Amino acid sequence: MHTQLVGILNLTPDSFSGDGKTADQALAAIAAMAKEGIAVIDIGAESTRPGAVPLAPEAEWARLEPVLKEALPRRDFRISVDTR
Repeated sequence: MHTQLVGILNLTPDSFSGDGKTADQALAAIAAMAKEGIAVIDIGAESTRPGAVPLAPEAEWARLEPVLKEALPRRDFRISVDTR
């Protein structure tokens, strides 16, 4: 087994890390990560920072769906989804 890099992608505008992305920004970030050799991209669409308002599943899916539709057909990395 060898070391693999994992990229973190936040789709929520109130991310604790402050890097929430729109779908277009997310797809550009995914392309950049893939170019750098990322093996797994972990995608989150709901903030779980202290005090964050819980997101309805439909709202979370609305953030995830356009990104996953474009990213899932790719075969040069795996995807994990960070969700409740």
